[in-house]
Amino acid sequence: MSVVRQALDRLRGARHIGWLALAAALAALTLLATGGEAGFSGATELERRMESVLSCVEGAGRVRVLVSGDEAVPAGSFGQTRSAGVLVVAEGARDLRVKMELQQAVMALLGVDASQIEILGMKGEDSP
Repeated sequence: MSVVRQALDRLRGARHIGWLALAAALAALTLLATGGEAGFSGATELERRMESVLSCVEGAGRVRVLVSGDEAVPAGSFGQTRSAGVLVVAEGARDLRVKMELQQAVMALLGVDASQIEILGMKGEDSP
């Protein structure tokens, strides 16, 4: 008998498996309904640190960062990223100077090429 079949047989015999399944489904629905913000932002430590640093760039305003392929990167290691790409969304990114400074900062922090970075303006309250 396979290991998977044995595990399924054990689960079928469990008394409160229905309640566990219901609790897991409710937790998943809560995360989906809140956009994953119920105690979990979804951002990695690297992304949070980058948001903190990049938001200090003059004119940048609020900043959000998504680094793809950073799962293998230790939390404290800027400059050693094996990233496929970096997306930065910033309030001030419509200003060319701010956009270029953000790009230079990401290149310096992660050691990635400009072609791996996309900088976009953040949707504001007065934006369509």
